[in-house]
Amino acid sequence: LSVLRERIAVLRERAAAAGRDATAIAVAVELSALVEMRHEDAVRRYEESRFARHRRAHDRSGRDPSLVTASNLVGSPETIREKIAALDEAGVDECAALAFPAENEAELVEQWRRFAEALGLWR
Repeated sequence: LSVLRERIAVLRERAAAAGRDATAIAVAVELSALVEMRHEDAVRRYEESRFARHRRAHDRSGRDPSLVTASNLVGSPETIREKIAALDEAGVDECAALAFPAENEAELVEQWRRFAEALGLWR
C-alpha cells in the first residue's frame, strides 16, 4: 500500500501542478480476489491456482512474487474488508475485483458468493 499511496500522491501533485482539480480524478484499481473462511486457506489456494502461477510466470516487472498475493483481495472475509478499507484510506476511489481464480464454473460462482458475503451484499 505504501507504493500505491506514493503514486496517488504523485498523481494528485502533478494534476494540481497542471492546473487540474486533483480531486476530480478518480483512482481505480483492478484486483483479483479469493475468499476462504480462514486467511491461510485463501492464500494457499490462491498461490496454488493456475491463475496465480500464470501471473508469476509471465510477470516481467521484477516485483517480489510474494507481493502478488498480498496486493490482491485474498484472505478471510475479515481480511478482505480490511484490505478494502486500507485501499479507501490510501485514496482509492473505485475497486474492481475482476479475476476470481477458479477451476470450474461452480467454484467461480462460489467465490462470487463468498466475496459478496464478505462485503455484506449477500445474505
